[in-house]
Amino acid sequence: MLQFKLMTATSTSTRIKRLYYLSNHRGCKETDFILGRFAKENLHNLSDKELDLWESFLEENDWDIYAWITGKLPLPKNYKQSFIESILIP
Repeated sequence: MLQFKLMTATSTSTRIKRLYYLSNHRGCKETDFILGRFAKENLHNLSDKELDLWESFLEENDWDIYAWITGKLPLPKNYKQSFIESILIP
């Protein structure tokens, strides 16, 4: 059982590092800054389900993400009522 917990902790740590990297290397400097800052401050506190949602969010088109963050486009329904709303610029 201890080995399983250690493997899970290691895999979560590796996943967080990968998601942090992806958050900072989007291609658009503005989005890199916003998502990277959020990732640095919050990824370690997210549940596995929330990390799944963040990973899904990062798979979206960079310009769509920027438009959602800045309010030029409405945030899609699947991201509403989640921690992702905290990165939106009012």
